[in-house]
Amino acid sequence: MAYTRELKTVVPVLAAEHTPADDETLVWLVRESFEREAASEHLTLTEWRDCGDLDPAEVSPQTEREVLKRPATDYRWRMFTGTATRLVNASID
Repeated sequence: MAYTRELKTVVPVLAAEHTPADDETLVWLVRESFEREAASEHLTLTEWRDCGDLDPAEVSPQTEREVLKRPATDYRWRMFTGTATRLVNASID
């Protein structure tokens, strides 16, 4: 069985300033970061998923208070997941 690693990130973007073009760029950048993270561990990104928006109510009050310093509802919360796999016959040089 091949070694796998689950990748996940949630990205807050200000809703008032977020455009469709920004969203396309965000998706591209997150996908690229997942691919680079996998490659740094000699893995291949075998699954990728844009999970869409996360409910702002799921953001902890501590995050609102200490990190954002504004209400979580001011943001669009995007979640992405992926699976990185080391192929069975892969070798590490």
